[in-house]
Amino acid sequence: MGIDVYLSAIGCYLPETVPVAEALASGSYDVDWAAEDRIEAVAVEDELSAPEMAVRAGRQALGRSGLQAADISLLLHAPVFRQGPEAWPSPSYVGRFVVGGATPALEIRQGCNGALAGLDLARSHLQIPGRTAVMITCADRFAAPFDRWRSNKGMIFGDGASAVVVARAGFRPGPEPGHTQRLHVGGDASR
Repeated sequence: MGIDVYLSAIGCYLPETVPVAEALASGSYDVDWAAEDRIEAVAVEDELSAPEMAVRAGRQALGRSGLQAADISLLLHAPVFRQGPEAWPSPSYVGRFVVGGATPALEIRQGCNGALAGLDLARSHLQIPGRTAVMITCADRFAAPFDRWRSNKGMIFGDGASAVVVARAGFRPGPEPGHTQRLHVGGDASR
């Protein structure tokens, strides 16, 4: 059955949005697609890489959690698109700048399901006594040569990052009791 785990804190980094009207005016986005999709704007990051956005989201989540970097025993990073040079370990970069270089950092390549897969892995990891928390980060920047506007009909790819600190049951961070939320991943969710 295992232990319950909680979402201790979340963090995010979202860049400014670009109105679809600008993409239509420049010819980047198809007029017929725009009429059918009814999307008004998309978040676009022009400077930070996906791992840099993940660092910002991760630091925010860690700061909100009431935990210290040393309490994080695993960092899981779940991207969809490329994170930098080929074979470059983006999870290690995120881990180094969020929780320090000693924490194991792994990449989860499950597309848009990566964060959910991460929750299951986090819960399994936290079953071992003495482990307090896991951080999961997700980040993507859909820059050239990827075409965010025309790659998939009905979908425009936006940039941004999110992070969550998943902690063992009974841990109550923050100034108020009950600050965390119970999360059931696998096992018996009837309680």
